[in-house]
Amino acid sequence: MTAQGQSITASTPTLSISPATGWIIPAVGGSRAVTVTTNLQTYTVLGRPPLWMDIAFLPGTAGFTLTARQNTGAARSATITVRGAGVPDISFTVSQQAAPPTLSISPATGWIVPAVGGTRTATVTTNLQTYTVLGRPPLWMDIAFLPGTAGFALTARENTGAARSATITVRGAGVPDISFTVSQQAAPPRLTISQSATWIVPAVGGTRQINVTTNLETYTVRGRPTAWMDIAFLPGTTGFVFTARPNPGAARSATITVIGEGVPDRSFTVTQEAGLGSIHPGGAININGGTSSIGYRAMLWDINGFVTHAHDTSINDRIFFGGTQIGTILRRGIETDASFVRLLDNVSMSNINPAAQDVTVSASLFQHPLVGNVVKRISEGGSGSATVSSGEITHVERYLYLPYHGYAHVLTARYDSALGDSGGIMVHWNGSMWQVAGITVAKFEGQGLGLFTHSVRINNNLGIVLR
Repeated sequence: MTAQGQSITASTPTLSISPATGWIIPAVGGSRAVTVTTNLQTYTVLGRPPLWMDIAFLPGTAGFTLTARQNTGAARSATITVRGAGVPDISFTVSQQAAPPTLSISPATGWIVPAVGGTRTATVTTNLQTYTVLGRPPLWMDIAFLPGTAGFALTARENTGAARSATITVRGAGVPDISFTVSQQAAPPRLTISQSATWIVPAVGGTRQINVTTNLETYTVRGRPTAWMDIAFLPGTTGFVFTARPNPGAARSATITVIGEGVPDRSFTVTQEAGLGSIHPGGAININGGTSSIGYRAMLWDINGFVTHAHDTSINDRIFFGGTQIGTILRRGIETDASFVRLLDNVSMSNINPAAQDVTVSASLFQHPLVGNVVKRISEGGSGSATVSSGEITHVERYLYLPYHGYAHVLTARYDSALGDSGGIMVHWNGSMWQVAGITVAKFEGQGLGLFTHSVRINNNLGIVLR
């Protein structure tokens, strides 16, 4: 090239950068100045820097500055290319380290849940792809992960018992476990029973189950049930059963109170209807439409009852006193004119006849009756005869002939007797007590003689004992 007669040689284009190597940036980010040395009028940084990096040209120099923002995720990199006319492209790599794994939750403190239950959202902040809630929450708590977020919700169900707690642990790779405690308050003490109104029990007795609903560890039924009532606690439940025994007497009642700590007492009343009351030796009874009389108290095995005659009766015949059934015939004699009547549970029997108040029958047998011994008949069923009649024994071994049957071991004595007196008690005074001699069963018409069956023979034949 020639200028005004002088020869000028054009310079060769140059472009260099420093540092010329790549840049490794920590996760927190940073800036680096790049010095550009060139004789070019201009150069270009190719393309747009990635979104996580900014470029700024330095005024008054040919250099520029690269600024990498903080990295909260995985490692990342970008290639920077500097281009000028007539020179080769210069490229270098900027690499940014991955952010350290982070995991935090908010609220970070424990959660105290009221007894009624509730729900709390846990906000999770993390750069991890995933995390785990360790193990299964307790049965009284549910966990639900929230779509579109990294958080989750905990729901505690209503607590009906004692205070309870659980530890929730959140775990992520490369970060410490984060644990917090969920504590649920105890339910307020409560106790209810299924029986609040008065329980009216029939005279024959009955059983009722009382259901107890409570969150207490224990409760008490105040005092001991009355002598006529039993209580049994039901295994596997919080309830109990009351059993009222048959009532032979007047109406009766008792108050049952269930007590628990921290709750009001729960009470109800048990009222039992009156029984049939007490029958007595010699009382008038009705068998198959005919009138007879009660003999003496006896027991067959553990069954309470009394003795009356056997003629004109059958097993299972019902016995009535004052129009109300009091028992059934359970056993009849084969050799003796006697039967054992089983009393209903709500019937009792005394050993005193109101019409013969000087006679209190003992639980003693008149073992060996002899001719001349005095015996006394007590019976109220006879028509036209006195309730009480006494006389001497005339025979100690007779045979009684009745239609379709005969009975041995019958004694005769001089006492008055009438139709309906059959079955009435015969007693003997031994100088200190009234012993049971037997029951009257018949009479000899026109002879002033009554016939009775000896108590020892009756007991042996029926397999019973006095009571």
